[in-house]
Amino acid sequence: MDKPVFKNYREEQNYCGEHFLVKDVDGLVTIYTMTNDEQIKERIEITDIETAYLPQTDQEDLKEGIRVYTQQKLNKLIEDFE
Repeated sequence: MDKPVFKNYREEQNYCGEHFLVKDVDGLVTIYTMTNDEQIKERIEITDIETAYLPQTDQEDLKEGIRVYTQQKLNKLIEDFE
């Protein structure tokens, strides 16, 4: 049986492309991709969102890092910070 073909589908061992870590780095919201076993893979964006202007609870969460598991949820989280 043939494998289905998905447009823009990328398969790598331990990486589906839908795991993200959002973190405060030097006062800016920064986004990383993660492997399925929650290891940081690469930094993909340093936003211009300054964490100092976010609510205290968001600042604390960002210091620890917020794990997000779909692109849609990542987009929603970033929109909430803007």
